[in-house]
Amino acid sequence: MSRLPAAALLALAAGLALGAGVTWALTRHADRTSAPSRPASASATSTSADPPAARSSLPATFTIPPPLPEDEADAALAAYLALPALPDKAAPAEFSARLTRLRALLTLLPSPHLGKLFAALATRVGDAEARLRRAAFTVWTETDAPAAARWASALVPGEAVNAPARARYASAAVLAWAATAFDAAYAWTTGLGDTELRDALAGDLLAKLVVTDPARALALAQAGGEAFFDEARPALFRAWAAKDPAAAVQALGAALLEKSNNSWRVREALAKWLKNSPSDAFAWIIAQPPGDASRHESLLASLSWQIGRDPASARAMSDLLLGHPEVADRNNALRQLSGTWAGQDPRSARAWLAALPDAELRANLIEQSIQQLKPADALDFVALLPAGPARTDRIASQLERWALSDPDQALAWLDAHDTPEYAPALARVQGAVIASLAKTDPAAALAKWGGLPDASAKNAALGPLALAWSKTDPAAAARWLAPLLAGPEANTSDQFNARNTFNTVAARLARTDPQALMTLAASLPDPSVRQSLYNTLTQDSFYDEIDHSQTYATVGRSERIRLLASIPDEKLRVPVLQNALRDWLTKDFETARAWLETNDSLSPEQAAELIAQTNPYTP
Repeated sequence: MSRLPAAALLALAAGLALGAGVTWALTRHADRTSAPSRPASASATSTSADPPAARSSLPATFTIPPPLPEDEADAALAAYLALPALPDKAAPAEFSARLTRLRALLTLLPSPHLGKLFAALATRVGDAEARLRRAAFTVWTETDAPAAARWASALVPGEAVNAPARARYASAAVLAWAATAFDAAYAWTTGLGDTELRDALAGDLLAKLVVTDPARALALAQAGGEAFFDEARPALFRAWAAKDPAAAVQALGAALLEKSNNSWRVREALAKWLKNSPSDAFAWIIAQPPGDASRHESLLASLSWQIGRDPASARAMSDLLLGHPEVADRNNALRQLSGTWAGQDPRSARAWLAALPDAELRANLIEQSIQQLKPADALDFVALLPAGPARTDRIASQLERWALSDPDQALAWLDAHDTPEYAPALARVQGAVIASLAKTDPAAALAKWGGLPDASAKNAALGPLALAWSKTDPAAAARWLAPLLAGPEANTSDQFNARNTFNTVAARLARTDPQALMTLAASLPDPSVRQSLYNTLTQDSFYDEIDHSQTYATVGRSERIRLLASIPDEKLRVPVLQNALRDWLTKDFETARAWLETNDSLSPEQAAELIAQTNPYTP
């Protein structure tokens, strides 16, 4: 192929008119990742100074252009470097065009000019130029990795290329070099004068070697001295464990466990080993130095959490732990394991627990397991506990939790287990379950409450039902609850609790709909209940004992007092209105006095007495 004239080469570097051979050079590297390489044709030519890898994937029918002679190379290099630095906000098309030109230049420049090119590129700051530089350097490592490594090692870090970036360049180059000539790359690396860079690069090389030749990699690491081996060990382990976790743990795991920042890698590899060969991995763990009981504890606990996510491995590990009661913190490891296992596969975990001969240990593990389970599954686990207060407590707590999320299902479970065996637990939670149902289906909740077997059960469920119902319809809840307050048992503890519940429901109604509260009060026959309702309108706020929150009236004070003034029964109206007005006069004397002077709900004497009691101007 005829050589392009210098003028055409200048056009090439500037990205202008291109000949056929140069067009290939511009696009070849852009296509490397999407099309497989093919060997160059037999007619391709190359000088000894030109890296052959740069021209190894030409189409078979194409003649490879030789590297430029020095004068034309100088001109092409100068033309490219004359281009302005690419701004960080360059459009993708602009960046792609510049990268294509740079790769073309890399393809045609002889090796001596590449160092000059990268020396200039290393001074250009900005993210776009850094991306160009990294892409170009990748091409250089493919064409002449030794030269790229020498350039990177000699680079003085600066604004454009800092020390970590320089180390990354050097690592990429020596790894590319080692792919075809490991001995030469390693010998050159270990001869570097920069000890920090030398040790980092040597560690990278050995981490590659350990995957295919672990014995040699370990021998070379040990030959580098204790300090170097200690520094390289994590990288060696990480690379080796990815392929052979058992071998990596046995060779390097014990030393890495001493380093808290690397011990997690050992646990990760141990988890894989335990999955493949539980008995061997477990034997390695418990064979660690007896003085390190804390290490056993830490390993077993963390591994149990990881292993528990695979039911087959969880069973194998559980059986191994049961067979070694002497192992430090065995029971804690079993708790961690059973909890995770139950969360992944409740059925198999429960079957294993059911067959466990140690009743005390089984109860302990059930406690851990149910924390990871949905209520329905948790109740199946709790059923394995012996009858007694502990089981009653667990059943009740799980049903209460279930009632919050799915009261229908909780009720179905209650119906299906209505037996003497479960009676103590069911009596405790019926109210909570019915209350959860009342939030969405009050009619169903009332029907369920009406079907409770005795007065004691109904009294226990009454408060939770009414309070839950009052969240959505306080007027309806109050109307239902009011008739249940009166009766011969008015002074019993059940009636006392019912009255407190009614007061909370009434306060919720007063806060949102005072007129509805007045209408409800007028319909009730018991004067004491009516007065309780009226009194709620005198409060600007009240503390909700159930929700544990302070709530405030949404209707103004003057409107609430107007409603209280309309109470037809004077015996109820006067004391309630006096309380409300006294509070108003204390907080806003002039406005409250003006209301009193224009309203006849109280007698003149009663009004004058209130004003005298609260007048802030009276000495």
